[in-house]
Amino acid sequence: MMALGHVIERVKNGLRVISSGIARLQSSLRNAHDSFDKLFSKRNFEVLICITHCLSDEEIAAHFGFSTRTALGHRQQIMQKLNIHRTPKLIRYGLEKGFGAAPLPLPRRRK
Repeated sequence: MMALGHVIERVKNGLRVISSGIARLQSSLRNAHDSFDKLFSKRNFEVLICITHCLSDEEIAAHFGFSTRTALGHRQQIMQKLNIHRTPKLIRYGLEKGFGAAPLPLPRRRK
């Protein structure tokens, strides 16, 4: 445990300070084989946010500038990874996990 004066000094110098308990929790989440960041691509996260906002595959495709088939493919990947078989249940899952509070992701430009 760091002394309060040391913590204040680090923050004043623009450094981030995390408690040892939080650091251990972050480490265990990073190392978990089933953590979200290992299960989902960035695009899967973005599509899950859109699904949680009740956007259809057509709306998701138009938002990101790819085909409806690609949007459907992302939806199917997400559902398979989460073992969820119906879109309403996927929406409920997204709401329960806080994805509904996230703003719609900005469309990324294709390279």
